[in-house]
Amino acid sequence: MPALLHAPALSTSWDVPKNRRLVSPSIRVATDSMISSWQRDLSLSHRGFNVERIWVVVHFNGVEPDLGRKDYPPEIVELLNLLEDPVADDVAKQSDPFLIPTSTSGREIDYEAPNLKAQSRLANPFPINSEAVRLSYLSEPMEEQDVVALFNELRGEGLLSQFEPVFFSGSYVYDSYLRYNPAAVSERIEAVLPGNTAALPNRLREGVAEFKFRAHDLLPNIVRELKQWSEIRWLVCWTAATTSRTQGGLTMHVSEVAEGDDAYAGVTHIATLDAAGEAVIHVVALKTLLQKLGAWPVM
Repeated sequence: MPALLHAPALSTSWDVPKNRRLVSPSIRVATDSMISSWQRDLSLSHRGFNVERIWVVVHFNGVEPDLGRKDYPPEIVELLNLLEDPVADDVAKQSDPFLIPTSTSGREIDYEAPNLKAQSRLANPFPINSEAVRLSYLSEPMEEQDVVALFNELRGEGLLSQFEPVFFSGSYVYDSYLRYNPAAVSERIEAVLPGNTAALPNRLREGVAEFKFRAHDLLPNIVRELKQWSEIRWLVCWTAATTSRTQGGLTMHVSEVAEGDDAYAGVTHIATLDAAGEAVIHVVALKTLLQKLGAWPVM
């Protein structure tokens, strides 16, 4: 019998270890007193924005949860496959009156009237030095969508034209896929944030790019296993604090790159994860980029 349950209540009742697996949205199988270690990720991001807030728990007679460690028999897995989407859709529909919708970042959805939202944003105008960079954005970036828009405006101005989009997506697990064209690097970027592409193989000239308001906003997605660190080549954000942050047993480090140290022109920071070995993510912090171009005040 499917049931809608909150993860904190489950963790207390079943003594689930407080690790990052706990917060991952998923399907699991349970009895009245224990829950399986087996799970399959369940995306709820397109179901009423109730992201990472519910588990679907299926009770079976004669099926021990711990069998999940060796996977369930084919007929059980097949049944879970058939149940997954209908149950998730029904859970989202029934939970709508009780759950406060959240965005993928975990924040509550903003329902402010559009004109009031615009007025509040215009109270913080974009203090761009038009002599250094020509941009038409009217307010200071405050969220992820601002970063996406500003990135593409900087591409249009030729400042980030080395990053050529293959696609952007609001429903795929990753935000975008880019190709890096070293021949398209502008002289202005080459002067302040040059790349070192001499030994860069073709396979490293394309990959996933994530967009976040702050660099460390990526960490919750990694902790919840919504995204894989090793799949991400670039992270485009507004700000990148050169600090370390720990969540769910994972620590993310961000450091500023020295001139010419990175393979990709325009990269301002490098991000690493303790659990990811030598895998790094190349960060383009747009505020830092504008400051190096003399287009944004340095505080």
